[in-house]
Amino acid sequence: MKFSVIVTVDPNRQTVKKLLDTLKVQTYTNYEVILVVDDQATAMHQLITPYLTDPRFRMVLKTYRGVAAARNFGMENSSGDYILFCDDDDYVDADFLEQLSVAVTDNLGIDMVKYQPQLVDMNGQVLRRVFDTAFSKLSALEAFHILIQGDYVEPAVLYAYRVDFLKEQKLLFQEGKSECDFGFVPLALVYAKAIMSLTYAGFYFTKRNRRQIVAGSEKATRIVYDTLFQYDYMMKKVETDETISDALKKTFFDYISYNVILKGTLLPDDAIPAYTLELNKRSVTKYLNANTISKFITKMKIERDMDAFIKKNKTKK
Repeated sequence: MKFSVIVTVDPNRQTVKKLLDTLKVQTYTNYEVILVVDDQATAMHQLITPYLTDPRFRMVLKTYRGVAAARNFGMENSSGDYILFCDDDDYVDADFLEQLSVAVTDNLGIDMVKYQPQLVDMNGQVLRRVFDTAFSKLSALEAFHILIQGDYVEPAVLYAYRVDFLKEQKLLFQEGKSECDFGFVPLALVYAKAIMSLTYAGFYFTKRNRRQIVAGSEKATRIVYDTLFQYDYMMKKVETDETISDALKKTFFDYISYNVILKGTLLPDDAIPAYTLELNKRSVTKYLNANTISKFITKMKIERDMDAFIKKNKTKK
């Protein structure tokens, strides 16, 4: 069982060394590390070059056009049975790949394996360990129902993906747009035939380097509309796909529709009406489930006044 670890290296950061150090000492040895690096970032080339003496480490050069393009390029250059993604400010425990190897070996045919993150500060101090529900081999419908109850559904770096599954479903990140995880992970979960979730928490997010969004900023507005782009892409792909059950579609549409509505909380108040107009053009509220009292009440509030619902939820974000 070979793992391909795809590392996207942001040319504006110098944080990848800790990740490479932890990947170099993995107790499991059948893996490759593919570093996708900007072809103009000569300082980064010099930082990474010493690691290339290990034949499992490879640097592939590509003009940096965002995380989505870098990950797709990394996948093109991979040769493993399972793919994992790491950002350059992440790092892992020494037994990270070994734990994944045990999981996929004991559960043959698993398309996706989820593991848990730990949030750490710049000194490596654990701030929070995430405890989402663990489960063994489940169908997409069963797994999706469970996973969407957790805190971290969408980060692509929290899953290992079977390569043949990704190829069969032609799953790629949408390039040129931010929020590419939102347009990738929910789709992967829907199309996967078998998913498992581990209690293992050997993957670390460094809080210092997580993107900070300032509500109302130009960057935040771009993120909101890029999320809407990802929403449109997923809806178009899934809505007419007869291989996906109606029950799974219903759960999937409810999840992505509610999330695209809440993304409007990043907008300034005067920009919310234009956004809700776009959402109403897509009839997003018709996809919201009302199968519990609380969800029924939430749907009624959104249908009555989506602008007010988004503004009220801004205080909760």
